Amino acid sequence: MVIVTVLFTMVFLAVTIDLAQLILSIKTQYRFWPSPHGWKRIYGMILTLLWVPGFFILSILDWGSLNISDSIFGYGSFGVGAGILAAGIYINVSATRDLGSGYIKEGELVTTGWYSYTRNPQYIGNLLLGLGAIITFNTLLGLIVGIPATLWFLLAPYAEEPVLHEMHGEAYTEYCRRTPRWF
Repeated sequence: MVIVTVLFTMVFLAVTIDLAQLILSIKTQYRFWPSPHGWKRIYGMILTLLWVPGFFILSILDWGSLNISDSIFGYGSFGVGAGILAAGIYINVSATRDLGSGYIKEGELVTTGWYSYTRNPQYIGNLLLGLGAIITFNTLLGLIVGIPATLWFLLAPYAEEPVLHEMHGEAYTEYCRRTPRWF
């Protein structure tokens, strides 16, 4: 149980600090996201590597603590959660593939594939991954960590959009007119 407590504390602090930095990026000129070059990029990668995999490890270690009744979902929380988790993985992987070069395609505005339906398919995939993990593993600690993580994914586009407007100008403005931020 000590390992779970330590992991929970580390993951919760990492995601909360990352969320605070994201809000700073939105509200001030001090940019943490999208990650600039140099120490902020390395620091941001360390935080992300703490809270993203840490969330899933914590959720597995805390399996069953939420006490979701299988009758809530009819087919069982594990099956429903696993389906949501699989959908999140599929969307995230295929949207990353649409970029052709990983999470960021430098210099080129991608508007095809998943990006023709929403400007943020990877974030939608990540939100589904988190929800699916919480339901699949029936985890209270995952739910607690999932709250600031969800806020991070919901707010991240607001930090990215000004940068994308700077990079792509009118092409990005037109893309925003025809493609919704979420759905």
